[in-house]
Amino acid sequence: MPPLRRRLDDVAALATHFAEKHAARNGWAAPTIEPDAIQGLREYHWPGNVRELENTIERAVVLSAGRAITRSAVAIEPVAASAECRVPFLRIRDNVQWAERETIQQALRSCRQKARAATSMGISPRALSYYLAKYSDLEAEEPYFNPSTT
Repeated sequence: MPPLRRRLDDVAALATHFAEKHAARNGWAAPTIEPDAIQGLREYHWPGNVRELENTIERAVVLSAGRAITRSAVAIEPVAASAECRVPFLRIRDNVQWAERETIQQALRSCRQKARAATSMGISPRALSYYLAKYSDLEAEEPYFNPSTT
């Protein structure tokens, strides 16, 4: 069976079916789906296929609470263009160390206190001390970071 994005004529019938199904599950009368909402559903490319359409309609049924489903109730956030993930090394261990360093540097820049930086990273101050010893040059890179303000 072809994906939903190639069967846009089925969107209206499927949306109506799912609206009836989820309204009945909540004990509500089936809402009508405004033509503008159907048009919005047809304009989407449905990477999640029929399951994504059902989830969208279920959410719209809950938001409309038995009334007509509007285009704003079926508004689908556009998927942000995924930035290509680039890492500086081919070796995993090198990338893990790079990610650790970058995370610690960002936390130290934003918090300026070891205890707060550790909390923001979800680790203990003792764990942060371990990483600072492991990457001994980190504190030197941040001249405004005062290690005594923990």
